[in-house]
Amino acid sequence: MSRCIRTVFVLTALSALAATAVDARPREILPGIHKLRGIDPDLTHRDLRPLGKLLRRAQIVGLGEAVHTTRGFSEAKVRLFRYLVESEGFRAFGIESSWIDAEPVADYVRTCEGDPREALRGLFGVWENVAVLELVEWMCAYNLEHPEDPVHFYGFDIQAQGRANIEAIREFLGRIGLEENDERWLGVGDCLTDFFPGTPIPVEEHQRCVATLDRIWSDFDANEAEILGRVSATDLEWARIHVFGLRAWQDASFYNETDRARHFEARDEGMAYVAEAIRRIRFPEARTALWAHNGHVAKDQFIIGGADVMGVFLERRFGKRYKSIALIAHEGLIDWPAVGCGVWGTASAGSVEELLRQIGKRYLLVDLRFPGTQDKFLTPGRVYQINWNVFIVPRRHFDGLVYMKRAEKMRPLAWEPCDGG
Repeated sequence: MSRCIRTVFVLTALSALAATAVDARPREILPGIHKLRGIDPDLTHRDLRPLGKLLRRAQIVGLGEAVHTTRGFSEAKVRLFRYLVESEGFRAFGIESSWIDAEPVADYVRTCEGDPREALRGLFGVWENVAVLELVEWMCAYNLEHPEDPVHFYGFDIQAQGRANIEAIREFLGRIGLEENDERWLGVGDCLTDFFPGTPIPVEEHQRCVATLDRIWSDFDANEAEILGRVSATDLEWARIHVFGLRAWQDASFYNETDRARHFEARDEGMAYVAEAIRRIRFPEARTALWAHNGHVAKDQFIIGGADVMGVFLERRFGKRYKSIALIAHEGLIDWPAVGCGVWGTASAGSVEELLRQIGKRYLLVDLRFPGTQDKFLTPGRVYQINWNVFIVPRRHFDGLVYMKRAEKMRPLAWEPCDGG
């Protein structure tokens, strides 16, 4: 081969490599707005690299969704979590489901023993879908391949577990020396166990319950040294989780019909406490992703009435180490027997989703800082409609957005697929 031909060959090869390197870079549509290839969890991670930069200092990340029971949001969050595990070192996954009922899934992910579909039956029904099933199966497979560096699953919601909380609290009180005729042991029985929205709670019953729980909490603080002479510090932490969660759910239940802001704030403060407390006990150093509704992971008040939500409490605890990503769609479809079937929301003029639709891409990742420009896509401080019916200042509430043009309804496992949409 002549020197000239060799030179041309080398230059051609270098040009090809350079082109490949350019193609490998995530595509930025506008400053801070990146095209995503899709939501299939098996896609490569290249287009998600801007997300890693956005979350670089985060210890806790909230992954939201505009509405439950869409396949689009669920598959997208599975893809995001797999990227966070494989490329950003995340090792824990929490889901908006009663934490006691999520324990079978946690056990399956840890051991790979049993039937994952059976384990999912304890979760809030909206999470019994194909995407979540595939996620826990993937987590199991990951742990088989990485036994020294596993991923963890847990729930952090406080709903629908009153009876289990009461039993656990009473068992703990017995272990630290309280008899069954003690007023604290008896007083826990005033706490409701089977609340359902629309069922009013007598004021006197609620007051007796929360007074008992507040006294037990104060006793834990005042007598900690003596208590730790009987039980371990971890046992005391679990007891606090039961007491705090039950106390929060009592207020959430009591105010459900009369003060929706206090209802949401009580529940979300309970979820924030449980999410962090379980993490602190089981995997304190793990970077953690929390799967919930956009309204829970937001970093500012999200609903009418001014309620602080879970993300607000987490940001108070973690500061800049808490980040929040909202998942939104121009059109979203649901499969939720108690709520609806088919199209749930379509974006209106001027909304964040409509502005993003006009870019002309099916999937986008948005860094709400819009780094690299003074001419930001969304005007700082301005109120926009998002989630189809909520008005917020996007940068104040979230650090980033994952947008899709259409979020299809989920593939349920707990009920037959609906026909609408």
